[in-house]
Amino acid sequence: PISGGNMGAHGRTDPVTGERVHLSYQSTSRPFLRVDSFAKDWKLTSSVEVDVPSPVMVHDLAITENYVVILDFPLTIRPLRMLTDSFPVEYEPQNGARIGLLPRGTNKDETQWFDVENGVVLHTANAYERKDGTVVIHGFRSVPASADASFIMDYTPPFLYEWVLDLSTGKTVSERCLNPDVVVE
Repeated sequence: PISGGNMGAHGRTDPVTGERVHLSYQSTSRPFLRVDSFAKDWKLTSSVEVDVPSPVMVHDLAITENYVVILDFPLTIRPLRMLTDSFPVEYEPQNGARIGLLPRGTNKDETQWFDVENGVVLHTANAYERKDGTVVIHGFRSVPASADASFIMDYTPPFLYEWVLDLSTGKTVSERCLNPDVVVE
């Protein structure tokens, strides 16, 4: 009822301002994503439709002081799959993966996108801005063993990853697994 679509599982609350940020997705028409921000009293303060190429399942997001972190990874949700007795959520690596930074407080889609390695990221752990103009994101990334398998039905283990995004160049500075020996989540 709040989002008009399928609300993502995890919203975030700014510890300083009390603002609450939620991301919702839907699978039937564009734009497929929407970011809603609420004041401490739960009054809607902004709602931004974010256009992504495919209907993706976005389970989580992160916030920094100035940005909403949007995960556009190729875990697509297509209800028509149910007509063929298939699970509606599948990993489609041909769609590519990227991370978006949407300025907080805006009412229009001003998302800056950064290409990253393919995989699936359901949860974030942290995100913050550095004084050098980069944004650091920590999340739990996995790579499904088979491109034609459902990630949810055929679980693959996630590891803690870090992405460093440079706002001035629009490039991903680095992405790396922080601990390849420990499965998380």
